Amino acid sequence: MDPIYWGAAIASVRVSESTTPHSHDEDETFFIMSGNGRIDVDGENTPVAAGDVIFLPRGSTHTIANENAVEPLVFLTVFWASPEAKGALRRALQAEEAGELADA
Repeated sequence: MDPIYWGAAIASVRVSESTTPHSHDEDETFFIMSGNGRIDVDGENTPVAAGDVIFLPRGSTHTIANENAVEPLVFLTVFWASPEAKGALRRALQAEEAGELADA
């Protein structure tokens, strides 16, 4: 079995704006750090605020909206099991085995 590869980023949604509805080929979790708004996951719309944790299954269509007129909605996103990440890591390991990467 392949190990689970993951990544993370801090993201924000500007005052009174939202992300474009989209989906990914990896699982993802949002940790709401500050602000408040609403998240729509496959047509289910839910309020979110600082301290909330939202799991987004692979392939789910989602968007997050900042309903705050004063501050951005800030969240940490953690994602894992991306086919692209697995492929990139596999290629890097193969290059390292072939002596193509310098020691760090």
